[in-house]
Amino acid sequence: MDLKKLVIILSFVLVTGGILFLACSSDEEPPVILPPTDEINVSYISPGDAPTINGELDEGIWEAGNLTQLISVDTSEYNPRNNVALVDIIALCDSNYLYIAASWSDDTRNVRYRQWVWDTVSYNDPNVPYPWRHTFTYKEDNISFFFDPDPSSNGASQSAAEVGPNCALMCHEMDLVMVNETGVNVDGWFWRAGVTNPLSRALDMNFVDSLQTDINFHGLDAVENTGYVPNFEPEGRTPLYTHTIDTVIAGTDTSYTIVDGETLFAEDSIAYLADQVIPAALAEQLDSVFVPSYVLSGQASGSRWDVEAIGAYDPVRKRWTVEFKRALNTGNADDMVFEIGNEYGIAVAIGDNTKHPHTGFDPVLLKF
Repeated sequence: MDLKKLVIILSFVLVTGGILFLACSSDEEPPVILPPTDEINVSYISPGDAPTINGELDEGIWEAGNLTQLISVDTSEYNPRNNVALVDIIALCDSNYLYIAASWSDDTRNVRYRQWVWDTVSYNDPNVPYPWRHTFTYKEDNISFFFDPDPSSNGASQSAAEVGPNCALMCHEMDLVMVNETGVNVDGWFWRAGVTNPLSRALDMNFVDSLQTDINFHGLDAVENTGYVPNFEPEGRTPLYTHTIDTVIAGTDTSYTIVDGETLFAEDSIAYLADQVIPAALAEQLDSVFVPSYVLSGQASGSRWDVEAIGAYDPVRKRWTVEFKRALNTGNADDMVFEIGNEYGIAVAIGDNTKHPHTGFDPVLLKF
C-alpha cells in the first residue's frame, strides 16, 4: 500500500473514532471498522443449509461465515476527495456451490443506466431535430470480483500472495484486458444494479477482449442468450422499443402507455412509434418521458449467465447488499474451477453511478 493511501486510511480511522464517540448521542448508525486482513476465509456448510439468493441476508446461515471487511482509498481522477470505501464480505461453500455476500454503503440507489429522455422543451425547439437523448447523469451502481485463475503449486495465488497486479493495474495496464502476472486471463463476476440485477444474474466475464471496444460485453464468455440488447435504432437517435400499450388517448384512435419503468423486458415491450409516444406524452401533459436504454430478456442463459446474483438496496441504512451463487465447477472451459483446500487471489471493486467500477480494493486471498 502506498504512503498516500496509508495516510488517508489512518486519518479516516482517527476521524471514525471521533464519530463513534459522538454517536452515543446520535441516532445515525456509525460505520464499524474491522481489523485489516489479507484473506477471505470460506466457511463450509451443508447443502441443505444453502442460503436463498435474494439480497437480504435474512437467513441465519450467513452468521456461520467469517465476516471480512476490505478498505480502500480510490486516489484516481474519479475520486478527487479521496473518499474511503468499505465493503463487508462473507463467503460460504458446500460441496457444489460458492456463495458470496457483499455489502457496502451508498448514499444513492442508481439503476437507470443511460436511459432515454424525451422532454417537451426539446420537442418544441426547431433546432433540436431529435428530442430523444441518452442521459449521462444516470448510470448505475455495481460491484465486480476479479479472480486469479492460476494458483501456484502450493495453492496460493501469486497475485495476492506477492506484490503484483491488483484491480487497478489489471484494469488499466493493458487497455482493460485483464491478465495476472503470468499472463493468464482473469475470470470475473460483474453485477450491475440496472442491467443484470433485474435478471437475477451477474455477468460471468473472462476478460479476453477490451471493454473499450466491446461495450456490450459480447465475446467475453460463451454466449447462448445475451440477456440484454441496447435499445436504440442504428443511428442512435431514438429508442427501438418502449413499454406495451394499455391505455387510450382521449379524442384519438391511438392507444398507448407512458411507463416510467426502471427496466424494459422483451416480453413487455413493443416497437417504438413516435406518432404514438409523443402524442401520448403531450396528451398526458408530461414534461418528460423516460425509456430504459436496454431491453432485457428473462431467458438469459449460458456460461456468462451462470452466476446467480440478486442485490437489494436499504434506503434507511443507505446500503447495498448483493448475494452471489456459482457452481464450484461449472463445466465451462471459460470458467475457473474452485477446489476445496486451495487459495485464490481475489480483487474487488465497486462503482457508484458509474459505467465501470472505480473504487478498487487491494487483492486478498480467497481461502477454501
